[in-house]
Amino acid sequence: MNGDKPLLGLISSNMADTWLHVGLAAVMLIIGFGPGGRDTSTA
Repeated sequence: MNGDKPLLGLISSNMADTWLHVGLAAVMLIIGFGPGGRDTSTA
């Protein structure tokens, strides 16, 4: 992880922002690939 250094020398970043994005990515992956509650089969 990049830590507290600017990302590509352009965008300010810090560890709190990095962990926020890691958490958001994990939640979105779980929602996207998790078990669905609907039956999508066609009759």
